[in-house]
Amino acid sequence: MEVIQTEKQKALNHIPTKLEVLREINKREGIKQNKKLKEEYKRLEKGFKGEQELVKYLEEFGADYWKILRNVWLDYFGEFEIDLLLITGAGLYIFEVKNYTGKLELKNGQCYMANGSIGHNPFSQAQKSLVNLKGIFKNKLNPSKIQGILTFIGENNSVHIHDQLSGIKIITRNELMNEIRKIKQEEREYLGYPLDVESVLSILNVYDIGSPTKEKEIPEEAKANLHTGICCSHCGNFELDTRKSYISCPCGMHESREEAIVRTICEYGIIHHNKNLTTTEVTEFFGEDISRSTAIRYLNKYFKRVGNYKSTIFVNKQKPLEAIFDEIELNTSKYFKIR
Repeated sequence: MEVIQTEKQKALNHIPTKLEVLREINKREGIKQNKKLKEEYKRLEKGFKGEQELVKYLEEFGADYWKILRNVWLDYFGEFEIDLLLITGAGLYIFEVKNYTGKLELKNGQCYMANGSIGHNPFSQAQKSLVNLKGIFKNKLNPSKIQGILTFIGENNSVHIHDQLSGIKIITRNELMNEIRKIKQEEREYLGYPLDVESVLSILNVYDIGSPTKEKEIPEEAKANLHTGICCSHCGNFELDTRKSYISCPCGMHESREEAIVRTICEYGIIHHNKNLTTTEVTEFFGEDISRSTAIRYLNKYFKRVGNYKSTIFVNKQKPLEAIFDEIELNTSKYFKIR
């Protein structure tokens, strides 16, 4: 199963997602006092985990040659997002993924959870995405099927619908395997020409906006007063035993000191992805864990230097260490857990 991207998504690959930034800020207790940001982080993290579960199911029960697009933002008489678009030889399948826990009810157009109503309606959201995608492809490409599938992926989630709904399929986690197998069967029974993936992408590229245009920026105050220093790459603990060549954590994680330093610089780069790195700011981010001269040594070794003397900056890689590990060619092996 191959994950493909639109042109706008490829162009934005170097920029960390809002979730990636919030992860690093949360790790350093930057959203602890911001209720709205904390709730947004939890929602994004839960949604991401739900989408990851869907991908696992598709990889296990789907066809190897299927293609998927993830988190596609389009503008068709208004902006909307497709969580996952599956492209088979016979059709397009829009998966809207919700990762809820507990009982969800739809009654009189309003959604309710055990603790009261929720602020949005995933059913109408899924219907809108389907209508919009059909409009985008109308008279341009004629797949045998464009299907909307609202998937409630939570393990302990039940769905009770009292209203009449049309246009979309609604499935829960325990129905997902059979639904994927149905899609495979529909493809086997399809007698037309296979759907051309490049044609699908070329049409989507016209409407693709890459990311929501009205997304709120993370306030700078959330990035201030963060917990400084090197944290454990496994559990996030800051109380580490630092030796000359490695650091260790009570959780059992051992990591080379060099790698921990470079990883932490990358973490700083994600939080401040909209600017390049300076020696002063990176040194402050480490607190008392390393000296300024040590920060300079690793910045010079692994990050591209621009300018000289006081005007020196280093190019921000804007990615976590695991995403660029092979690119920077660390002399030490990846971190490992010993117990």
